[in-house]
Amino acid sequence: MQQFNWNEIPYFEFEALAGNGRIQHAVFTRQGGVSPVPFASLNLSVSVPDEKARVYANRRRAYGLYGRDTDT
Repeated sequence: MQQFNWNEIPYFEFEALAGNGRIQHAVFTRQGGVSPVPFASLNLSVSVPDEKARVYANRRRAYGLYGRDTDT
């Protein structure tokens, strides 16, 4: 895996997938988001008791990596 940083959000990509040109993917850490402890910032899940507004803000940040809208 290779490590990258976009908009202060660290993420990783698998080299085997990144090179095929058809698959967009990222493995995110918990850094670079807006959620407080204990969600430790880049929480993307609504299945925990984090505020949904924060989760959606985090998703916008993460999805922005590939120019995706959170509706996709």
